[in-house]
Amino acid sequence: MRNRTITLFEFSEDNEKLINFSNDLATEINSNLFLVHQTDRLIPSFTDAETKKGILEVEKKEAIVKINEIIDLKTHDIECEITEKNVVNYLESLHDSSICDWVIVKQKEKEEFESFFTKSTILKIIEETNSLLIALPQDFSYNMPETLYFASHPKFEINHSQLEHLLNSLKNQVKKIVFFTHIDDEDDYFEIETHLKSLEELYQKHNTSTKIIVGNFANSDFKNQMDFTSSFLVVQKGPRNLFDLFFRRLSIDNLIKKAAFPLIIIPK
Repeated sequence: MRNRTITLFEFSEDNEKLINFSNDLATEINSNLFLVHQTDRLIPSFTDAETKKGILEVEKKEAIVKINEIIDLKTHDIECEITEKNVVNYLESLHDSSICDWVIVKQKEKEEFESFFTKSTILKIIEETNSLLIALPQDFSYNMPETLYFASHPKFEINHSQLEHLLNSLKNQVKKIVFFTHIDDEDDYFEIETHLKSLEELYQKHNTSTKIIVGNFANSDFKNQMDFTSSFLVVQKGPRNLFDLFFRRLSIDNLIKKAAFPLIIIPK
C-alpha cells in the first residue's frame, strides 16, 4: 500500500513549520504531499459551475503565491488544493483503497470553536473516514517522531496491519516503541502484563518496551517523563470506552480539546 500525505491548513496561521514538517514526513514515508485549504469565501448557492470554478482558481493562485514564499512547490513536487467542500467530503472524494492517507491537522485550543479546524472537525475526520490522522498541538516542536507511545489494552483488538504499516513507513525515523496501559483494582494485572509482553515480542525488531501505569494517567510519573519534543502518542480509533480505559475519562475528544500531545490515530 502506498502513502499519500494530506495537510489541512488555514491562512490565518503561521504555516511555515507545519508545511515544512509535512514535507519532511512525506519524504520520510515516500509519499506525495497535498496542501488543502477550505475556502472561507461565501459562494452563493445559485452561482454557476464556471463562475464557481473561476473563484476557486483565483484563490488557489493566491494560495500558491503564499506557499511558495515558504517552500518551492515545484521543486518538492507538492500540490495545493482549494476546496469548497467540508473536510470529510473532500477526503471521501479522494478515497482510494490502495492508498493510505496520512492526514495532518493542527489542533486548536478549546475556546476556538469559530475556527474551521475545531475539535469537532477533527473528530469527524476520525469517525467518518478511514484515514490515519496526525493531530499536532499548537506548541508542537515540529520534530519528526523518534519514540512512539502506543496505548493498548487486551479488551480491544489491535489493527496489526495498520500498525505494521505505520512502523514500516517510519522505520528509518522511529527508534523506539513503548506499549503501555494503566490499571486500577478492577483490572487483571497478569492479563495486562501478558498482553503487553506479547506485543513487545511481536514487534521486537522495532526496539520495544512496555509500561503499566497504576492509577491516574494524567498525574502519573510516566506521563510526566514522556518527552513530546520528539515523541508521539499513538491510539487506535475505537469506541469511547477504549480511551476511557487508557486515560480514565480523558477521552479522545478531550485529548484533542486540550491539544496536549502530538497524536497519531490509526484506523480500527
